Amino acid sequence: MAAVAAAAAWAQSTREEALTAVYPGATVRAEQVFLTPSQRKQVLIRGDTDVIPTPVARYVATKDGKVIGRAYVDTHAVGTRQESLLISLDATGQVLRIDDLATNRARPIAGAALAARETTIAVRRIQAIDAVLELPAR
Repeated sequence: MAAVAAAAAWAQSTREEALTAVYPGATVRAEQVFLTPSQRKQVLIRGDTDVIPTPVARYVATKDGKVIGRAYVDTHAVGTRQESLLISLDATGQVLRIDDLATNRARPIAGAALAARETTIAVRRIQAIDAVLELPAR
C-alpha cells in the first residue's frame, strides 16, 4: 500500500477544504448510505474487516454530469484516541488523497506506525464499501 502513504495529506483539513482540493470545480453531494445485510457481508469479506460504519458517510463528486470520484469518512480508534479520515477515491475506486479530519497533534514514532497501520485498514475497508456500492453501476 505504498500509494496509501504517498496519498496521505496529514495536515488537518476541514471536509470542505479537502473535497475542494481533491475535486476542483466539481459539485459534491453528501450522502448517508445504509448497507443491506448482503452488502455488509460482501464488505466484510472484501475488506478483510470486522467493522463497518453505520451509516456510511460519503460524498459523490460530479463534473459536467459525470461522477469523477467519491469520498468517504472513516472514524476509527488509533491507540486511545479516535481518528477521522476523509478517504477520496477517483471514479474507478483508486485512492487520490487521505485527509486527517479529527486530529491535530504530532505523532510519536510508535504512534505514527500505529496510525499508518490503522490508515491502511481504513483504506481497505473504504475501497471494499465503494466496490460493493458501485457493483450495479460497473
